[in-house]
Amino acid sequence: MTAIAFGLAVIYLAYFYFVIDYGVEKEMLFVPLPLFIRGAGAVIISIVFLTSIVQSGLPFQVFPQALRGCLITKVKT
Repeated sequence: MTAIAFGLAVIYLAYFYFVIDYGVEKEMLFVPLPLFIRGAGAVIISIVFLTSIVQSGLPFQVFPQALRGCLITKVKT
């Protein structure tokens, strides 16, 4: 699932990498499909990270610290 989410993010970035130039009208940047792809990727990444923290069995008192640590380590690797 993480690979699918990052794949969606790459598709979003590649779309705008090949579409944007000096002649593009600003209405072309508000196409719904790329925005949907970006949103779906962000939602899938959030669900995967939160599920991994919950399944690790952490008590609720340290949950926010674990969430922050999990996100930082996932971004660094």
